[in-house]
Amino acid sequence: ALKKKNDPVTLRVPLNNIAKEIIDKYKDYKGEKLFPFISQPKYNFDIKKVLKQAGIDRVVTILNPLTRL
Repeated sequence: ALKKKNDPVTLRVPLNNIAKEIIDKYKDYKGEKLFPFISQPKYNFDIKKVLKQAGIDRVVTILNPLTRL
């Protein structure tokens, strides 16, 4: 049988230990999404910390992948 373009495909991707730890951390999360979302102010604060640790001290624009803003 020929496959259609939109037929679902099952892929198995091996997870590293960090990914397994993250999944285990949220295994009892009851929200609508797979993982909880963090608030925008917390997200901004954490991004600033990461950029500072990376030695980036210029203005960086971060776009939300859901809203494209």
